[in-house]
Amino acid sequence: MHQLKFHNLSIELLCDQDHFLGLGEIHIGNTQVRSDRLPLRPRSQSFKGCELVGLRLVGAEESKDEARIRLMADFRPMPVMLMRDHSFDPIHDLSDWDEAGAAGSGELDLVIRASSDSFNGVEFQGFSYHYE
Repeated sequence: MHQLKFHNLSIELLCDQDHFLGLGEIHIGNTQVRSDRLPLRPRSQSFKGCELVGLRLVGAEESKDEARIRLMADFRPMPVMLMRDHSFDPIHDLSDWDEAGAAGSGELDLVIRASSDSFNGVEFQGFSYHYE
């Protein structure tokens, strides 16, 4: 188990050896805001027939207000071709469906940043995240 600590955040990285399972327990200050019962991790499928099947932890970097989790993402050909995109619009793919999709690996960074806001004089602390 790896633990990231920056700003007022404590974030657990769930791993099985170098296999990244996802983000686990998260605390803002002394308040637990996320459980480790269901790891937070990306899912991805391409229009050309590949899907994300595994993430390997390469390393993690922390600064004052940000953490960057460096991952290697492994892809494989999907058993079924997608015919609709994320908004349920049809995908008009005229290529050969029997041709195997290109599997492989690529870099994926999970970037977590501390954030804060106030409403009517009440301060809130939190975080944002995105993938690069």
